[in-house]
Amino acid sequence: MVAKFGDHLPVFRLAEIYSRQGITLDRATLGNWVGRACFHLRPIVDHIRERLKSADRIFMDETRAPVLDPGRRKTKTGYFWSIVSDDRGHGGAENWPMLDSLIANCKMNDINPVSYLTNTLRALLDGHPKSRIDDLMPWTFATASSLAA
Repeated sequence: MVAKFGDHLPVFRLAEIYSRQGITLDRATLGNWVGRACFHLRPIVDHIRERLKSADRIFMDETRAPVLDPGRRKTKTGYFWSIVSDDRGHGGAENWPMLDSLIANCKMNDINPVSYLTNTLRALLDGHPKSRIDDLMPWTFATASSLAA
């Protein structure tokens, strides 16, 4: 997930990287895993979206990327936006911005994105109650008891 969204590697490139390491993973399998992870992370992103609506300050990063333009045999410029808030007293395609925002929130809170995504997905799949979604936010990751490995 971090390689796909944080490092901007397309699944075909990830499949090639894994292949060089002796691991055969079909591009469709990788895409399916990404889609499933995004589905399970949706409650986290929805909660962050609600917090962003009431934040005093938000920050946006715009990243341009080439996108296939079917029928023209060319690429066009696509845009990804990552949005984060910083209310610490001083003064982020649909799935890409969602994951990028989660990763940015992790980095802003000095949390390893790989550890956060791994443990948060585990907690969600193990039935973490929606009524305690605050426990799964990146800024509470270090103290959330439900995320203990």
